[in-house]
Amino acid sequence: MNATPLRYRNDTADAGGIERHLRACDHLFHPPLSTRVDLATYAGKLAVSAHRSEAWDEDTLAGLVAGYLNAEAAEIYISNVSVLESHAGRGIASNLLQRALEQARARGCSRARLEVSADAIPALRLYQKLGFTPDPASVGNDDRRILTRTI
Repeated sequence: MNATPLRYRNDTADAGGIERHLRACDHLFHPPLSTRVDLATYAGKLAVSAHRSEAWDEDTLAGLVAGYLNAEAAEIYISNVSVLESHAGRGIASNLLQRALEQARARGCSRARLEVSADAIPALRLYQKLGFTPDPASVGNDDRRILTRTI
């Protein structure tokens, strides 16, 4: 485990840093993120349009939670939760998600929503631990789950 303390920041990573992070985490997604999106395009979209909670280990983006605010629905849609494999097990994802939810609440959101693979058991456990519950509309879908939480 790295002895360097992590620094938590918001909205500081550029598209290149986000892309490097997503490529390093790609194999941790179920299925790999690169099978669903072009990573460079997605990183650019996150850099420009998403609100981001970031964990930094010196100059390395170790963890990232990104979400899109929908003011009309008073909702944040969390589109990405990722932590480098070398930094797993340190509570980074929980910390980043809690920070993202606090930011969304401060910006007027009252609900959070995310989508996760039904096969991503560790992710499902994390989200349930943080109070996310299955959206009834997604119960019949065998591949993906939509989870929601009041914030």
